[in-house]
Amino acid sequence: MAKIAIIFHSSFGHTRELARAIAAGVTSSTENECVLLDLESSPPGLWEIIAHADALIFGSPTYMGTVSAP
Repeated sequence: MAKIAIIFHSSFGHTRELARAIAAGVTSSTENECVLLDLESSPPGLWEIIAHADALIFGSPTYMGTVSAP
């Protein structure tokens, strides 16, 4: 069983929907544990969750050709 952290920032909700879809796919066919971490809400223990994850998935909207600041 792998612990997977999906870390994302969503300006208008599109990246959030993609993160939810990825989480559903990750947990549907295996016994993986998946955590959604929205950078807008700055969840408590963020760095500890990241440190103990086996895999990280990042998501971000683009801003002027690069990732958003958060």
